[in-house]
Amino acid sequence: MGRLTHANGDIYQGQFIDGKAVGKGTLVDTNGSIYEGEWLDDMQHGKGVEKWEKGSYSYAGDFQMGKKTGFGRFECADGSFYEGEFLDGKFHNMGIFYFAESGKTYEGSFRDNKMNGRGVMLWPDQTKYEGDFKNGKMEGHGIQQFVNGDRYVG
Repeated sequence: MGRLTHANGDIYQGQFIDGKAVGKGTLVDTNGSIYEGEWLDDMQHGKGVEKWEKGSYSYAGDFQMGKKTGFGRFECADGSFYEGEFLDGKFHNMGIFYFAESGKTYEGSFRDNKMNGRGVMLWPDQTKYEGDFKNGKMEGHGIQQFVNGDRYVG
């Protein structure tokens, strides 16, 4: 166990092996961001929680060699969140995104932080679109079911 202040002012406190952060520890950087969790070879690796901008944004989940990779949950101060798979710090593969401002929920495929592939968008009034998404937008074949019973297929 120990505490290390890096040359740039970042502070790590936790376990060390051969001078490297290994095991459990906490890093507070000069911007006030905090990571608390598991480490391997001076990199975030395993389970951890990261918070930025005084807790306005947070991520809790898996890390691999310093990157958010695996399953996790990303939350924003406005109540929006993404829960699902990550690859190299980005929303990737299957997940759920809740849009707090509109109340919409998307469940489906993501690539590079965007809705991409097959998915379902559900509005608060229970209007539902099921189909293709591309670059974050409904694009391609899909079916939209409206509350009044009307359907759009195309």
